[in-house]
Amino acid sequence: MVTLFERNENRKIRIEPNPFKPVKQKFKMRVRKINNGVPVVNLNGDPVYTDETPESLYRVPGTHTRICVARTNNGVKTGLNILVKNPYKDNDVFKVEWAERILKGKEKVLLQHLLEYEFDFEFDYLTHRIPEGAIASDSPNKKFFQLPESKPMLDGNVKFLDVSTNPVHRINYYTLLASKEVANSWEDLENGGNTDALWYIVDEEAKQIREKSKAMRTVEGGSAIKELNDSNSDAIIHMAKALELSEASDRNITKNKAFNAVYNYYNKGGKEFDNFMDWYSIWKDPGTRNRFLAASEVYDYIRYGVVSYKNGRYTWYKAVPGQATENFTFNGKNNFINEFLLDPAMQEHVELLQEEYENKIR
Repeated sequence: MVTLFERNENRKIRIEPNPFKPVKQKFKMRVRKINNGVPVVNLNGDPVYTDETPESLYRVPGTHTRICVARTNNGVKTGLNILVKNPYKDNDVFKVEWAERILKGKEKVLLQHLLEYEFDFEFDYLTHRIPEGAIASDSPNKKFFQLPESKPMLDGNVKFLDVSTNPVHRINYYTLLASKEVANSWEDLENGGNTDALWYIVDEEAKQIREKSKAMRTVEGGSAIKELNDSNSDAIIHMAKALELSEASDRNITKNKAFNAVYNYYNKGGKEFDNFMDWYSIWKDPGTRNRFLAASEVYDYIRYGVVSYKNGRYTWYKAVPGQATENFTFNGKNNFINEFLLDPAMQEHVELLQEEYENKIR
């Protein structure tokens, strides 16, 4: 996972639970092994134990999880071991001696050293090279990632990070960005970019953009679906088929059922909404409406086995009595529509395809 770096320290950072994935805790209990209701013992007569995973776990109110930096062959994943633009490269005066050697004249420096300088930490205090093994709690030589505050606590509630004034929160932010338990954004979750994440990071600006997008889906989508539904044709049913919705497989699908299926589809998210609006635009334009209707026909052809679909390939096996079977294969729906169903040179074949389909549904 790539750690993101943004220079805007005035954002309001929130860490929220992943709504797509319930929190699961890996937990095993050591219990005595039982066979037919009798405790099992070894040759010495001692009880035999086994590990079992409980069927149900409940989070006790007030409990939490600490996000620890993951250990790799190159040290721990702090999120700070990345090169970023150096705003101090042209400085002639530095507030600490080590900074001139590390920062002066360099276009890029480690984020670790940049934060050490800005927060008045000693050199390498934020290092990712942490030795394994315990260290005395009163040791004066502890690095940041050996301290409890390096492990941010998350639970089932929203956590706020003050990255503008709190150094620990700023470092925690980059650590969380580097953790696979925390998605970098809502889009990362929505697009399936981090299936292991139990939380996700959001800032106020991103949240406002997402809420605006949802409002636009309500306004634009509502207007479009109403126009489809109110038309004198079965446009809303054709839309359900063009979107390849499972509800459209009902041979006697009603306009009301198609309406609800399309509405639920485009409200899922940005990708679905954009796909719906693209097909709506194609239907709206008289010059491209035939393409919209052809997409609906493709759904029916595949459903009734007239056209076969596999791995993105659409194939029609033309079988005419007394003639050799001829195959028409196209990669992708658009090619099948444009190069076959709507191609004037192919209309003689398309008529036979339509005749085969009509015989199937009688």
